Amino acid sequence: MRHSHRNRARRTGSIALLLLAFLQGCAGGPFRRGEAPPTLSHAVDAVVEAPPVDQVHWGILAVDVASGEVLYERSSQLKFVPASNAKILVTAAALLEMGPEFRYSTELWAAGALDDAGVLEGDLVVPGDGDPTLSRRYWEGDEAPLRALVDSAVNRGLREVRGRLVVDLSAWDSVPTPGSWMVGNLPWGFSAVGAPFAIAEGTTRVVVRGTVAGSAAAVHWLPTGTPGFVGGEVLTVAADDSLAEVNSTWDRSAGRHVLWGTVREGQTDTLPVSTRVPAREAGVRLLQLLDSADIPVRDGLEILQDPGEGLPGACASGAVRGCDGATRLAALSSPPLREIARGILEPSQNWMTEQVVRTLAVNRGEQGSWSRGVAAVSEILQAEAGVDSLDIALRDGSGLSAYNLVTPRALVAILLRMDRSPLATLYRDALAAPGEDESTLERRLLDLEGRVQAKTGTISNVNSLSGYLRTDAGRDVAFAILTNGSGLPSGVVRDRIDDVVRTLARYR
Repeated sequence: MRHSHRNRARRTGSIALLLLAFLQGCAGGPFRRGEAPPTLSHAVDAVVEAPPVDQVHWGILAVDVASGEVLYERSSQLKFVPASNAKILVTAAALLEMGPEFRYSTELWAAGALDDAGVLEGDLVVPGDGDPTLSRRYWEGDEAPLRALVDSAVNRGLREVRGRLVVDLSAWDSVPTPGSWMVGNLPWGFSAVGAPFAIAEGTTRVVVRGTVAGSAAAVHWLPTGTPGFVGGEVLTVAADDSLAEVNSTWDRSAGRHVLWGTVREGQTDTLPVSTRVPAREAGVRLLQLLDSADIPVRDGLEILQDPGEGLPGACASGAVRGCDGATRLAALSSPPLREIARGILEPSQNWMTEQVVRTLAVNRGEQGSWSRGVAAVSEILQAEAGVDSLDIALRDGSGLSAYNLVTPRALVAILLRMDRSPLATLYRDALAAPGEDESTLERRLLDLEGRVQAKTGTISNVNSLSGYLRTDAGRDVAFAILTNGSGLPSGVVRDRIDDVVRTLARYR
């Protein structure tokens, strides 16, 4: 059974008044703004105004968590493209709305009578729930969740399906990606297509191995699925060939990935590509695993998108969970949302974030879509964190879109709201930290290890870092640093952002 924990109680009293006062202060209102010591102000200014970053647009806000005192501010009321700092908005909204113990449920239903011999006279149905955790990040392998579904069905006595395997996607609309994503990003795993039912984080790992120079390379892909899903030809070249490169494109008409290029003799290249049709491929693999378990499915696989499409009789699409005569054969419960938030924030996982965005819409009784999901994020943060509606304009959740906009003061207000709630410790722990394995700060700010928990962000000409810092004097600071329009290598801007954090850390 799917558990939905709603936590939308409005905060009153001193916390609400303090947050309101903070927002008014950032907007020039009557909040008591502590004047930062000139040494701090001048030191940060010296970092951001030195060439070549003096041409970069900077938005910065640093606030003492305990007192609400503004320690440093630069253009905090202006909107910036946040890149992956958008994930702060999504994860905070989801935790506040659905609660840290919210779990997804991926289920397998028999839509029809199952006789004593294990024969199902009807369809076998997967009602897509959008679970973002059906992957090797949380399981022993990307296909392990599907194997678990099959094992459960076998244990329930299923032996034959005299109908179809139906993957029901009607909980979401059919839009595969936000329209504001760059076309050049779409082939790759970091722009993977979402779906109510998908494995491997919507990504296919194409493995190309050089054989003998002049011969075709060996190609396989994981997870497996439709035969011929990856095709084309890659030639093996000499081991010292400096121009070897493997490329991939999506052939929409054929519904498969096409490779071309060259790979060095003895070399193995792995290309993480967006699966593009993740529900179909997950369904194909589930059908194959059922067959391997000696459970034939007479009428094969069918993907249903439209809520009005065809499950028979009372078991209409989108309603199998409430259908008379339907039996649940298997259910996989996801890890709790607090662990999902960590899986998003530490490594900056795009696909999982977009799954959560659309879940927020479904959780509010609407069809899962980006427009409804990002609207929910904005509404939740306005109500829960006092964020001005004009301070947020989202087009996606991951931050890949260059059309997203947010102010530094909105980010800091969200960070303060999370820190003044029972979610404070788990949210801080979900963020990346210097030296933390496989996090986006693994090799950054190592001199502040144990003192910074933050979210990074990088797309073309955009770099950001927002989170929490403990200063040399032991003061906790919530900060947001957003940069736009740099025209510089990301590493140059990131180094200056880190210098701003170090400068804040020295504040006494």
